[in-house]
Amino acid sequence: MIAYLNIVSSLKLRQFKENYIVMNHLKTEEVWLKIDKFERKKISSPGFIMDIHPKLTNIFTLKQEIEYALRDVKTRGATTINEWKKKNDVTSNKENPIPQFFINTTMKKFGDGKKRVEACVFGIECAEEDAGYLKTLLSLGYEQNVISTGTFIPTAYHLITSAELYKAALRGQNKYINNMTAVAIEGIHKDAFWEDIVTQEGKTMKLDHLLRKEIPFIETYEKTSRSETEGRWHIMCKKANVGKVIEFIDQKIPDMF
Repeated sequence: MIAYLNIVSSLKLRQFKENYIVMNHLKTEEVWLKIDKFERKKISSPGFIMDIHPKLTNIFTLKQEIEYALRDVKTRGATTINEWKKKNDVTSNKENPIPQFFINTTMKKFGDGKKRVEACVFGIECAEEDAGYLKTLLSLGYEQNVISTGTFIPTAYHLITSAELYKAALRGQNKYINNMTAVAIEGIHKDAFWEDIVTQEGKTMKLDHLLRKEIPFIETYEKTSRSETEGRWHIMCKKANVGKVIEFIDQKIPDMF
């Protein structure tokens, strides 16, 4: 017989593991610890996100952007969406409900021997009962350009397309990671990205729009753990464009504020 017990604590899992008395008792009683993200429901994955740097991207911000965007995805009467809503007694069509999900860096591997390909990506986890719904919602979100960050690869992509296309996608992710880097910039408070600025050409726009859309050698910008306290951000670019980005920051940014 297997019994499940919930331990509610402010301690992190690492702190439990470092406590010899607790761990010795659990081992003696044949008790195993597991972080319960989905109330003991089976965990599944609707897919993963690539064409985005797994080490230079802020996961919290990425999750927020995706959650916000998914609410406005046009579902077009998709069967999987309707079945999930019916099962969960969702009657409102104003915005799509978003079940709990998590984003983590993970390695995706495919193939054997010399033909094996692997790449570091952002994996998505959710309860198994929500995986089909989220998979369809994410696919539609990227298809409609409601979500513009990265590229979504649904689970079983190699069956939907082909093994070669799946491996090509993983190789493309490795190439993307190898070509990308970040230039750090400090002293910009978080609200500055949504304030109007005037470029040297006399155009008025948001700094967010300028960095994401108007500068061809800048891919995007990313929040860091020091953005709130020191105004530190990462300007994402290809390694070949680092010089251009530094020149842009030194010569253009100061004049905009």
